[in-house]
Amino acid sequence: MGLGVYATQFIRSSRIIEKCPIIKISRAVIIEKDDYSFNWDSDYFCFVTGYGSLYNHSYTPNAMYVPDFENNLFLFISIKDINENEEIFTNYNGNIYSQDELWFKVGENND
Repeated sequence: MGLGVYATQFIRSSRIIEKCPIIKISRAVIIEKDDYSFNWDSDYFCFVTGYGSLYNHSYTPNAMYVPDFENNLFLFISIKDINENEEIFTNYNGNIYSQDELWFKVGENND
């Protein structure tokens, strides 16, 4: 399941958890998306710095990520109240409601 990111304090719903700078990589250089890059736009993949690549997947996430194209950031935002010491999950499909299969087998701990 990976390392994971945990709340160090109570986080209310609709709060920015983290603003992660990104490193854009041309799709001409990397032909296929790997497990740690995110789709950015039609020309680029990106690597997300900070804790951005450590958030684990869930089909019932308590957070979401939103690209901020103007500032070259990924914003991680709570979509539910998150308790101290609770793991923070996002849906890797980019849509919090998506139940689409992922590129890896989903285990019981991540729905």
